[in-house]
Amino acid sequence: MLVTLLIFSLGCTSKGVDTHSDPPDGGVPVALSIEAVSGPSGSLAWLTEITGADLDQVAFQGLRAGSWVDACVGVSRCVLAAGAEAIRVQTLDEGHSSEEVQPAAYTLSGALEREDAAYWVDEAVAFSLSEEGERSPAELYLQREGPEGSSWWDGSLWLSSPTLLAGNEAVAGGTEPGRVVYALVAGVPAEDWGLEAGVEASEVLALARVELSVIELGRKVLWGDPHVHSDLSLDGCEDFASGCQGPDTEPAADVFRNAEAAGLQWTVLADHAEMSTYWGSPEAEPIDIWTRQQELAFEADGGPVLPFIGYEWTYARDYFDDDGYREGGHRTVVLEEPTACPEWRIGASPNPTDQLKGWGTTVVSVANLVAATSPDLMRQAMVDAGELCGEMRSLFIVHHPALSRPQPIDWRRTDNAPDARFEPLVEMVSEHGTSECFDVSDPHCDFRLFDADGYYSWGSFQAALSLGYKLGVMGGTDTHDALPASFDDGPSATSITLRDGSLAWQTYQGAMTGTMTAAPYDRYALFDALFARTTLASTGPFVEPRAWVETVEGQILLPGTEVDSAEPVTVHVSLSGAYDPDEFVVAGIDLLNEAGDTVASVEAKASDAEAILSTTISGDDCVACYVRVRLYEREDEEGERLWLSPWFF
Repeated sequence: MLVTLLIFSLGCTSKGVDTHSDPPDGGVPVALSIEAVSGPSGSLAWLTEITGADLDQVAFQGLRAGSWVDACVGVSRCVLAAGAEAIRVQTLDEGHSSEEVQPAAYTLSGALEREDAAYWVDEAVAFSLSEEGERSPAELYLQREGPEGSSWWDGSLWLSSPTLLAGNEAVAGGTEPGRVVYALVAGVPAEDWGLEAGVEASEVLALARVELSVIELGRKVLWGDPHVHSDLSLDGCEDFASGCQGPDTEPAADVFRNAEAAGLQWTVLADHAEMSTYWGSPEAEPIDIWTRQQELAFEADGGPVLPFIGYEWTYARDYFDDDGYREGGHRTVVLEEPTACPEWRIGASPNPTDQLKGWGTTVVSVANLVAATSPDLMRQAMVDAGELCGEMRSLFIVHHPALSRPQPIDWRRTDNAPDARFEPLVEMVSEHGTSECFDVSDPHCDFRLFDADGYYSWGSFQAALSLGYKLGVMGGTDTHDALPASFDDGPSATSITLRDGSLAWQTYQGAMTGTMTAAPYDRYALFDALFARTTLASTGPFVEPRAWVETVEGQILLPGTEVDSAEPVTVHVSLSGAYDPDEFVVAGIDLLNEAGDTVASVEAKASDAEAILSTTISGDDCVACYVRVRLYEREDEEGERLWLSPWFF
């Protein structure tokens, strides 16, 4: 489990103020100065100056329960037991003493360092020698006791012998699962003390120890955008300035290069299924859209971005069926292989037509080889395509499910119930807004809602969970300008012409999906992660919360998995070291149940070291428990959001 490290920085010291006064009987004035550091297992104090007294007449004292108690007499350094409220040194005749010294105490925090991307290692340590970065007479060492014995950190490597730490350090985590004991130690070198009396050589004194957990989760987060439109869609708009006229010969040419520039590891080119042929101008040759998508995926394959093709199935003929339920006809289809035959491209309308894009001359034809006019028929068409062309996996993802514009879904409708063969995930957020909460008046549920009156509660993520559906989270842009995860430029334009002749824009900046993927991180491993629901959605920041459930038997379960335990389990969520506290000054972590009730919550207002949630829950607390992370750029202004897939009980 994650442990908040409370080691005290042994090089951070407080220095006593010299006290000089006339001694009784005309003796020599006495000067005593000390420094001190503290750790959970004790405090270390040492003399830095002594004049006018013999060492055997000097006593170190610790303040406990309001009384000064002698700890060491006749020595130049003293290790006191833990719990000293203050430390001082004085002569035995009590005629002269130094000012009291408060033991210096500085908090350390866990941080994320993954040398091996196949692990989430929860054992990294960050610390500094002093608040000002200055050297102290105490020398600092860090020791790790592991299965292979003790080793010492030199700032970059673990070595077999003690190595002095010379400044601000960050200690890298290991890559072996298990338990590791750290000791922060101080050595006091004799030559730095400046004492007049003789002293013995320094030894290394351990003052603080902490036991940490190293959790093997075996995953790397791969970031991607599952819902990207280009000029190959009727409403795509790669060039707003031209009225979305589009290029003559190379539509969508930069989609996967744009994904690489945005820092993504995978992207889905998901133009509308109804679109079959593209003419950039009357003089240009027609382009078969399905072939064009496949060519682009082949060109990008083997590069830094895993290229996927898919489409948006848009059955928007009516919002209601005969029983008054929402149709739910906007769904993204993602295909595992770019070699899929044309029968996999299933439209919603069987009616062919030619339509003009935007203000220009570009024309897109609508003529589907295969059409399905209901979710059930869509699923059957996918089964038929597999039998005809060869089996492969495909995802069928409902998007903007609670937003009346462009269209919501009613999870109560029978044919909207998710089919585990195709539908492990649902979109939480896109350029249209968020679909998280059943009741948008609940705390933190009004995030990126353009029109609360147009919000449809029975399409929300919480509504689906409350009905017992086991759905993980996805985030996408639904961008229409061929720019995946382009958060800095805000929402994208579309080629839809409004009544006043202007072109329509999306509402928000969109989101992306992180998949906790196992090696070898290829398209098949990515699909494994998607179907396992080990996913998170982010509205922009590449922040990777470490989150898992730990059972009493020690089993570790990632978000999106089912928890089969009669005993209570512990949920761990940590943002420690995962985001820049200068970018987000406040972080909130909410653990919510399927109804949106808060099971546990933490607010971190000082630094990212505090952004840790650990709580014990059982099946009585939730049918499905999921994590929402709130990141604030200022304390009074929420900036970004992340959501993690639920654990299902």
